[in-house]
Amino acid sequence: AGGQHSVFIDGEGRLFSSGNEATEISSDEEEELDPAAGLLGHGEGVTRLTSPTALPSLLGGEHAESVSAGIHHSLAIAADGSVWSWGC
Repeated sequence: AGGQHSVFIDGEGRLFSSGNEATEISSDEEEELDPAAGLLGHGEGVTRLTSPTALPSLLGGEHAESVSAGIHHSLAIAADGSVWSWGC
């Protein structure tokens, strides 16, 4: 899981994500939200998903073999060995 999002692979190798694109940044004086555009993988304007939602066409049509989420990005390895990333 990432900072505030998770990515999943179902039994057929399809990718899903859920969570929130915004990550809190704490400082001594204030807290603000740092939007991580595209983090969820569903395109602009999709900033929050409360349940796992299938990602639109990623991985060049290949099935996912492995997936990992960072604080501001996600990575997937496709069945053909190619590596894909999204977020910032």
